[in-house]
Amino acid sequence: MMIIDSHLHCFPWIKGIRDGNAETRGDRLGVVRRVEKSTSTEERYLPPSFYEVSSLPEVALAYMQDAGVNKAILMQAPCYGNHNEFVSEIVGRWPDKFIGMGLVDPRRRVQTVVKEIRHIVSNLDLRGIKFEVPDTPFYPGEDKYLPMWEKINEQGVPAVIDLGWGEGEYYFQLEGIRRVLSRVQGLRIVLAHLGVSRLWDPQEEYPFPTLQKTLSLAEEFPNVMFDIAGLTNATAHMGTADEEFPFSRMQKAIQATYQRVGADRIMWGSDYPSVLLSCTYKQVVKIITDHCDFLGPREKERIMGKNAQQVFGF
Repeated sequence: MMIIDSHLHCFPWIKGIRDGNAETRGDRLGVVRRVEKSTSTEERYLPPSFYEVSSLPEVALAYMQDAGVNKAILMQAPCYGNHNEFVSEIVGRWPDKFIGMGLVDPRRRVQTVVKEIRHIVSNLDLRGIKFEVPDTPFYPGEDKYLPMWEKINEQGVPAVIDLGWGEGEYYFQLEGIRRVLSRVQGLRIVLAHLGVSRLWDPQEEYPFPTLQKTLSLAEEFPNVMFDIAGLTNATAHMGTADEEFPFSRMQKAIQATYQRVGADRIMWGSDYPSVLLSCTYKQVVKIITDHCDFLGPREKERIMGKNAQQVFGF
């Protein structure tokens, strides 16, 4: 079986943003310092073994080889920082192992963002654009962003969108995404982490009402896909629950997704390296390959690699 990790992070250091104006700075031993106005707090992003708070491709490749993962899609996130050039270098060095996604800040002038998208795809050879809406706060469905979405569609690459892991004005803008899809015919969108969809909320129980709202997009728009990266943490109530491998709540979320949209719209992903806070890399593979008994061999093959191969173009 070809296994492709559709959501893996590599970065040389952490210097990014959270919620629009809080700075994130890598410290030591997997800890990141969040600086906002006159306050500074610490948060563990990675296991202590990541001493320099970096995620290097050589280390990721070793984890992949050990777990039987053949290839990976390199995602970016504002909380890690913009590393377009670094990701492009990785892709150039290991083109048979990695495909990379670019990162833009939609708060800049839309003409500037459009030019940057063209540069990311044409010059850096990255195969899509990643958005983490609450960390670069914007309203995706607003008219002024239409040229940005049209440029992504024109370049023939997908937009990968993280709708956020919490609550607030900019989180879970499902209707904004629906408006984008309605206006830009053919635009391919991947909703990361099953749109998150309040899966961290213990009051959300199978079949997960908020997730069902997210999955309704697939019935309206054929170009919508979902990755299941990071669900080990999300479905364990953001790390506050004691659920461990094989993560029955995560399996139930995958089952609810499969029952609603089928196996051809789901892509396995890890969210490495942060996933190592809740389980091993091998275990996040085995959740699908050795568990999820509601899936047959054909469905597992699609979810574990074939869907990502088609979406990202390996």
